[in-house]
Amino acid sequence: MPRYKLTIEYDGAPFVGLDNYATVLQNERILSSLWNTVLITGFQAEHTLGRKILEGQTEVPIFGEPMRLRAEVVSLEELSGHADQRELIEWMRPIASGLKKVFLVHGEFAPGAALAQLIRKEFGIEVAQPSRGEHFTLE
Repeated sequence: MPRYKLTIEYDGAPFVGLDNYATVLQNERILSSLWNTVLITGFQAEHTLGRKILEGQTEVPIFGEPMRLRAEVVSLEELSGHADQRELIEWMRPIASGLKKVFLVHGEFAPGAALAQLIRKEFGIEVAQPSRGEHFTLE
């Protein structure tokens, strides 16, 4: 049985992981076949297609339609390119005195809230975790 290549076209919306904005081509043959392996190579944000696949849901939504997931799913979390809290704090250290406000717009809310608290404690800088559609005026 042949294996198929997974191709993703991205529409430009910000995301972490294989998400609901991605167009997955040949998805039926890939996800529904016992002969295929889906290799997840990094962090998958909550509520994304990648997270649902990684959590082993038996059906995942593709274009709004339920798709039976029968392919083997393998995760290689070691390949994530995301920095941890300490790395981000150390990256900020040389520029922190020039910052007025930090916007955390990437990743899940709870870890972001913990990072926001750490930034406030370390640098005394205001931190925001904007919601979709929220507006700010920068001075």
